Amino acid sequence: MAPQTDFNELPYGDSRDAKNYHEDDAAFDERHKRVIDGTINLCPKITTAFMERAVSLGEVVSEEQPALKKTKLANGKALGKTKQQSESVIFMTPGSEKGSSTPTSIIMIDEVGFEDDNMMQIEKEGAVRYVPSPEMTGVKPTTTRLCAAISGQIYNATNVDDFNLNSDDLQIDAEIIMFEQHKKLEATTPPFVVVVTGQTMICGWRGSSTLMDWVMDFAFAPVASSRWIKSAKSIRVQGGYCSLVESDLSLHEDAIIEEIKKRGIQELILTGHSLAGGVAQVAHLCIEGSRANAYSPWSASDLKHLVVRSVAFSAPMTTVNIDRANDAESVAFVNHVGTNMCNVIYESDPVPRGYAHVTFIQEVLENAIPQVVKGVRVPGIFKRMLRVQGRVQKAVGKAIEGNTDVIKIAEYYRHIGKVIYYEDDKSKPVTYIDKGFHYSKPKDSTQKLFYDIKYKKSDDVFTSAKSNHMFLVAGPGLAYGIKQQDAK
Repeated sequence: MAPQTDFNELPYGDSRDAKNYHEDDAAFDERHKRVIDGTINLCPKITTAFMERAVSLGEVVSEEQPALKKTKLANGKALGKTKQQSESVIFMTPGSEKGSSTPTSIIMIDEVGFEDDNMMQIEKEGAVRYVPSPEMTGVKPTTTRLCAAISGQIYNATNVDDFNLNSDDLQIDAEIIMFEQHKKLEATTPPFVVVVTGQTMICGWRGSSTLMDWVMDFAFAPVASSRWIKSAKSIRVQGGYCSLVESDLSLHEDAIIEEIKKRGIQELILTGHSLAGGVAQVAHLCIEGSRANAYSPWSASDLKHLVVRSVAFSAPMTTVNIDRANDAESVAFVNHVGTNMCNVIYESDPVPRGYAHVTFIQEVLENAIPQVVKGVRVPGIFKRMLRVQGRVQKAVGKAIEGNTDVIKIAEYYRHIGKVIYYEDDKSKPVTYIDKGFHYSKPKDSTQKLFYDIKYKKSDDVFTSAKSNHMFLVAGPGLAYGIKQQDAK
């Protein structure tokens, strides 16, 4: 029996742990009214039609999720789950009296990893075969490809004309309305671009390119932000990324919001690759946190319709919840944002394993150390005498042992959205969930967890790591319009 819970404490639903939440008829009727009139959003995937049909028939039908088959419910339990179910779905269950149309309980079904049999395919040399489905990313496959193109092309863009985002084949008509290069600060601050296509606005950042970008990657001290602290006091994010987001939002959010209103934008997507993917995810948290602040321009009544998402590529972990066990509001906030967040990763790319997946990173180092030693131009006899390999391994061991407190902090990080994983360029992407470094998976669980993905050894660690990291946005992978020099 699940614990009794005050429904008003669960404004977004919990998409990480399966729980039952019960309430009496009067409480449900009030909550259902608030969902229908838009006062609250029970779950981003649940439409008014979805709710009304669930209430009247005790069935689940989502017009927004064609892959979600109709599921009959009885006695407060789902009789089955669909093969393609990728997200937690709130099932409305019929009342105990025969023929009753008043649901008396709500069941949260936990997320499961899945492969989608209906994916857009790409027939191009150097590209992935399959594009993640809308059930995985929350956006159209062509939009995913546009996000990848923005993330790849921005690496070598010095002006608007360097972008090639329009595509007749994909029926994409994109307009760049802002390109911020930060002028004299370009060496320390990555460029930022805003693109509009139809009723969708996409904000993208450039990934790690300069020395200072790499400094930002390693500046992973978890920090809080005034944008969400009142509604999610336990949430912290990667400090370097947070500073970049705060700078760009402070400079440009008024102009962005004005364009959203003027153009009737319905969907805002934050995107980027590597560092920029982490920045996009932190920006997602910042904007959603701002929407709960009555004094923020993001909370304006004419922006309530706006759906905010992030589609990142090869991004590291960005988020820490320092009191996951006791702070229900912070859990709800993170789960709400995570519902519309995904990170697409390729093969054994080490970057998405930072910062918490220390065992994976250790395997990368163990694979790399002999190759580093092999590359040192020292005669074999001296190499053996100096025991170079042993010294390198000892140095790595000391670095780890000497920074155990830092590593413990790194282990708190996790991906709060879906991780969409490609085993190789021919395989279909699969959705995984990151429940954290210290989570113990039950033996009988069929759920696909991020830490289930194993490292694949390579004969050339550095070349394969770089290739795997850049592939999705410059391979061309999922992108298009990529010039040869972009695939660096």
